[in-house]
Amino acid sequence: GCNWHGGPEVAGAGALACHRMGRDVTLITYGTMIEQVMAAADVLAQQGIEATVLRLLTVSPLPVHHTLTMMSENPHVVIVEEVAGGCGIREELAWKLQHLKPDVRADGIDLGNAYITHGDMNSLYKHYGLDAASIAAYVQEVLRS
Repeated sequence: GCNWHGGPEVAGAGALACHRMGRDVTLITYGTMIEQVMAAADVLAQQGIEATVLRLLTVSPLPVHHTLTMMSENPHVVIVEEVAGGCGIREELAWKLQHLKPDVRADGIDLGNAYITHGDMNSLYKHYGLDAASIAAYVQEVLRS
């Protein structure tokens, strides 16, 4: 895992930043979703679930090896993306992680495949399950199943 000291640790020549270290699950995101994911990690911590939070600083190529070295001990990974279903990195990243470490279980949250409605950002995040509370609830469900 990363050696987190209160600020993001950057690895892989600037390919990946570790914002938080935990043993129970790894949350992976990129871009501005880091704010919701970090807030979700705080919610999870209040419930006794410690999450590693990784932010990809590049998606081409995906920093797969660096991701593996910084993941939590638990092979559960949740990839959080503010993109339409099937348009992000989840499938490729999951496949590449599992190819190198077969026990990785990768799940993810995105905007889904339906038409994306209008509204303010906080309402849209909540509607699509990308707000901190929804992300935390999803992670809890993943860890239970």
